[in-house]
Amino acid sequence: MVTTVVEDERQLDGSRHLEIVGDNERADAALRLVIGRDGDLKEAELSLGLDGEYMVIGFESDTAAVVGEVLDVDLVADEGRVAIQQRDDGDLDLTLTLAGHPEHDE
Repeated sequence: MVTTVVEDERQLDGSRHLEIVGDNERADAALRLVIGRDGDLKEAELSLGLDGEYMVIGFESDTAAVVGEVLDVDLVADEGRVAIQQRDDGDLDLTLTLAGHPEHDE
C-alpha cells in the first residue's frame, strides 16, 4: 500500500511524532510513530480498517527498528508485522502481514 506522511512534528525534547496514512480498495491504515532524538522507536500504533473490520495494533519498542533519517521501519507484534520503506519520491510503501491471515498482505 502506498502511504504518505500527513504529520511530522519535532518536539522540544528532540523526538519526532509521525502519522502515516494510506488506503486501497481493501484497507485504510494510519500508523502513528514516536521516534526519539537518537532514532530509537518510543511508540508505534497502527489503526487499521480491513474488509469492514476495525482494529488497533500496538507495537512494543523493543520489537521495532528505525533506520536513519530515511524512514525504514519494521514493526512486529503478536497480531502481525508492518514494514515501511521510503521511496525516492518521498511516498512510503507499507507492507502489512496479519498473523493467521496471510491473504491480507498489502
